[in-house]
Amino acid sequence: MLWALILTAVVPVQARWTPFTLETVGDLTPAVGHVSDSGLALGALQVGVFGPNTMALWQEGQLMWTLDTYADAFGGFIESDGTAWGLADMGELTIVLKVDVSGDVLQTWSLQTDPTFTTIAAAIDGDVVVRTSGGSGSSYWESRICRADGSVELIPWDTALYAAAVGRLADGQRIVVGSFEKGGWWRGFMRSLDDGPDAPLIDLATIVDVDSAFVHAESVSADGWINLRYRDEAFSWRALRWSPDEDMLLGPPIPFVASMDVDPDSGAVAASGQLDGVSTIWRWIPGQDAEYVELGEDDLAVMNVKVDRRGVVLASVLTFEPIYGQDLRVWLPEGEALIPVQRRTVGALPDGDLMLLFANGAGDAVLRPLEGMVFLASLDPADVDGDGTVGVDDLLALIAQWGVWNGPCGPDLDFDGDVDVDDALLLLSRWS
Repeated sequence: MLWALILTAVVPVQARWTPFTLETVGDLTPAVGHVSDSGLALGALQVGVFGPNTMALWQEGQLMWTLDTYADAFGGFIESDGTAWGLADMGELTIVLKVDVSGDVLQTWSLQTDPTFTTIAAAIDGDVVVRTSGGSGSSYWESRICRADGSVELIPWDTALYAAAVGRLADGQRIVVGSFEKGGWWRGFMRSLDDGPDAPLIDLATIVDVDSAFVHAESVSADGWINLRYRDEAFSWRALRWSPDEDMLLGPPIPFVASMDVDPDSGAVAASGQLDGVSTIWRWIPGQDAEYVELGEDDLAVMNVKVDRRGVVLASVLTFEPIYGQDLRVWLPEGEALIPVQRRTVGALPDGDLMLLFANGAGDAVLRPLEGMVFLASLDPADVDGDGTVGVDDLLALIAQWGVWNGPCGPDLDFDGDVDVDDALLLLSRWS
């Protein structure tokens, strides 16, 4: 009976993190290109700021492997099982690399493209999509599919075409989505990966009936929804979710957007911009009303926002004091204000500026402090000691601190200022 009460207790679940400084080798500097949903950080160890690079993989801050086969390689996309995809700079030639979880090269493709302006969009079932720009500041893009059989296929279009992501529709069909340029306008597209080189390019802006100069398809959810965004007639940005078998969900207009992020699976949206001259962050979760929170008087602007599938928003905020410093804040579901992330971490974050670089749907994030790089791992809300499990050690730590709690993060799991029975119930209900 007691366990039934414990397991059915309604206790708020709160976001918490633990920081890991990414392991370095000598004077080489970590750089991250992508974070998987399973918390793997892929990128490179760098000489200085601009390379050359040694492709590398980290897990919870620990360096798992480096790829020394190529003199200048960088990791750009990693799957949850640890399969990594990267690019090697071979002068006028780009080598696309498929690397297994142990750091062994499984397959390569050679592209006649400029390595400086070639990036990886995503991979699915052994096929990987890459894109190449026309150079710094150019709006011209080409996109290619490197097939598992070793062939390379240019996605045909007579003007610019930018592949953003790959995914699978509800019927199992694999697709690539992105944007193409037509008559000076950008249009979101969908194209089958299974129908070969003659597969047609489908104009999503026409299907969803959006009349706009800027329509971008950005990602595909696990259950087949396509996430788009577009600029409306008032020059505000709007998020839109569309499924061939379901329906269309339209987000609120967000004016003067500076940064915008959409979680592919939940469709949760976070964006920063201006509202009546005040820097503001918006949040919209499909099926719910839009919310927004304004920055305080001591804050200057929002530099970057990221949202996870629960609606937890992380933001880099530019501050007046210290002058043009960057502070990391969090906006929690049902929260009414931004709070410092330091209050929500088990372990110490570096002092000084913290720039938000990457995040994933699970709530993990990559930060750049003044030196090195930090991986911020999302914890189970009941993990008191931050070791990745909820067990006896957490319960003992909680009991030892019973009573009033003024610390930034720890055994006060519901953050109400007391370590009490509610915290114990939450811990026991999430025992692992």
